[in-house]
Amino acid sequence: MNSNIDSFTSPFLTFNNGNKYPQLGFGTYYIDDQKAFESAYNIGYRLFDTAPMYGNESDLGNFFSKLNPKPKREDFYITTKIGPDMQGKDKAYKSCEESLKNLKVDYIDLVVIHWPGIYGKGKAKEIRAGTWEGLEKLYFEGKIKNIGVSNYYTNHLKDLLSRCKIKPVLNQIEIHPLLFPLDTINYCKENNIVVQAYCSMAQQDSKLVNNKIILKMAKKYKKSVSQICLKWALQHGIAILPRSKNKDRIKENCQLFDFEIESNDMEEINSLNCNYHVDWDPTNIE
Repeated sequence: MNSNIDSFTSPFLTFNNGNKYPQLGFGTYYIDDQKAFESAYNIGYRLFDTAPMYGNESDLGNFFSKLNPKPKREDFYITTKIGPDMQGKDKAYKSCEESLKNLKVDYIDLVVIHWPGIYGKGKAKEIRAGTWEGLEKLYFEGKIKNIGVSNYYTNHLKDLLSRCKIKPVLNQIEIHPLLFPLDTINYCKENNIVVQAYCSMAQQDSKLVNNKIILKMAKKYKKSVSQICLKWALQHGIAILPRSKNKDRIKENCQLFDFEIESNDMEEINSLNCNYHVDWDPTNIE
């Protein structure tokens, strides 16, 4: 694939239920700009990741409903989430029905529990177990095609797998060269759960973007720092959700398929892991 591409097609990963999902999607964290959605769609992004917490489900729904020509529903993918304030069986069910209305779709491709913790009183384990029951009900009703989790570490996954009827297909967690939680990643692989990264650029933290090893790799491969970090994740078999409002950056973030990072360079990037969180840290959630 040429580095000057104007469009791309994402490779697909296969979930443990047989459904396919793009490995490269567009993160919409607090983006309500229709031009950003349009740029991403025109470049080739077909997976859009949102959440009630981002405040843009309706914006995204309006975008897809007004596309001309209108795509077939099976030709684009939407992920949304159950927020910590909507944990519990009934609340989760209600949250998903609200998301369906906001997104103006008959089904949602993937819904994940946003965070293993809860707001308010009660035992997190029991309440999030109820959340999962609500998602399973929606899955059996055909309103959700796939269900998964976010910010779940190994202990949270073990608890879920001991209770669930339907195994999660995906776990979305913070991953970048400074945070590479191998215990959780390996547990997901052992249980055929796709790992998806968010904050792949550590929110542009200077510890990452100015790192000498990352800058060395960018120079060697004639790529941007973002492209090096995103490609590193892809080569680990991890799904990614780069986010930007800038058209050129949106385009740059998908120009990842015309080079490979050599194995010794991958190991050098791996060595940067220092458990450095820039977002939610679920380590101490029961």
